[in-house]
Amino acid sequence: AFRNVFKALKSGGRMAISTTTIVSDRLDPSFEWPVCMRMFAALESLKPMCEEIGFRNVEILDADSPMEGMEIPEEALMDDKVEEKEGKSDGGSGKTRFKIHGKYVDQFAFLENMDMDELCKVVTVYGEKP
Repeated sequence: AFRNVFKALKSGGRMAISTTTIVSDRLDPSFEWPVCMRMFAALESLKPMCEEIGFRNVEILDADSPMEGMEIPEEALMDDKVEEKEGKSDGGSGKTRFKIHGKYVDQFAFLENMDMDELCKVVTVYGEKP
């Protein structure tokens, strides 16, 4: 994606892209991580990758956007359970709303005890095309 942005920019153009990254040295290789986490770019690779593409004055700015705050509030989960009993939450199909990866909740239950802010960072990648 960064290469395509570079191609699209005129000389002197700038980019600022917000993205979620993974702090790869904190991922225990003995776990099978969700595909969404495996798809995130490694935080430490962003600057060299952008510079290799040709961007100058590359900065990786921490957006200070906590991942932990993205969880579904407990009261919302409770509301869904009530609606589910009444058959309202999804048209009566009986599906529940899972906190972690829907039907894969058991497979990734280990994430419940992890601090996502230690594993992932939301950053803004800034760079200029010479």
